[in-house]
Amino acid sequence: MHIIIVGCGKVGSRFARLICKEGHDVAVVDSDINNLRRIETNFDGIIVKGVPIDQDVLKRAGIEIADALVAVTNDDNLNIMVCQIARRIFNVKRAVARVYSPERAEIYSDNFEIETFCPTNSTVDAMHAMMLGEKDVAEHIIGANKFLFRHEKVHKRFEGKKLSNLIGNSKEFVFGIIQDDKFFFANPNIKIKPNDIIVFSAREDLGEHLWK
Repeated sequence: MHIIIVGCGKVGSRFARLICKEGHDVAVVDSDINNLRRIETNFDGIIVKGVPIDQDVLKRAGIEIADALVAVTNDDNLNIMVCQIARRIFNVKRAVARVYSPERAEIYSDNFEIETFCPTNSTVDAMHAMMLGEKDVAEHIIGANKFLFRHEKVHKRFEGKKLSNLIGNSKEFVFGIIQDDKFFFANPNIKIKPNDIIVFSAREDLGEHLWK
């Protein structure tokens, strides 16, 4: 697959390396050269500097042959706009936008033929489950797939170590960490503190088997 990632922050850069290692053709687009420096070393994909909603910039990233586009900048409006361009102008089959606003995430997912992921909802659900102890697994629909998120207090043996030392089951992955009441997407360099909560994720069919 040829996949375009718009936004080369912590999430975008890590996701790009991951799917590149899986053998996909990857192009990363960002208007900030400092963000692109996160990925310029040992990355086999295409790096494009430019405004993501500029069609010429997207063409340099290969949008005319793209199978999917993922927008993970810190700007909800930009993520939504570039996904709409991908779907409506270039007929990209899948366009996924990270949207922090829960209301907007639902509206655009239902009415504008783009898929959305809302980290705000994920964080709230995780904290609610942990604080009230009602359940430790939350469900979220991303596109046509349902994913399960499991929350687990970090074991003492991992305290003081980097998140890269914590590896989940081969069929689940470390999605993020809740530290000092704030959610952070998984970054291998995060140092684990006492009372941190690790958020694991797995596809529904795998998670139900793993976590039952």
